[in-house]
Amino acid sequence: MRAKGAQVQAEVTQVQVEVTQVQAEVTQAQAEVTQVQAEVTQVQAEVTQVQVEMTQVQVEMTRAQVVVTRAQVVVTYQAHYRSPYANPHDRARSELGGIRLNYRRVPTPPPLRRKVHPPAIAPLW
Repeated sequence: MRAKGAQVQAEVTQVQVEVTQVQAEVTQAQAEVTQVQAEVTQVQAEVTQVQVEMTQVQVEMTRAQVVVTRAQVVVTYQAHYRSPYANPHDRARSELGGIRLNYRRVPTPPPLRRKVHPPAIAPLW
């Protein structure tokens, strides 16, 4: 009976050793999962940072496009509506905050009169 009890005790001890080994493996696996989760969180943070930077670039590109569009509007306006006789100080001008046009019509000057030259006298010699 004692031998049977000793054998059962040895089997119980063996099972406990195996359980302890499995628990150690589970703990190791949990540590690895935690490490992978930390790496995933780090990558997600980096992706979010890149997305923020891309959004900032898009905002800057949109602002630049607005400035270009405003300049194109001013140039188009000037090309179609500026008088060729206008004073250069009164020409249309723009500012980045908006378009401010200072346009003044200048009357067309009268046509040029021909200068009358006296008839040439031919030399007598």
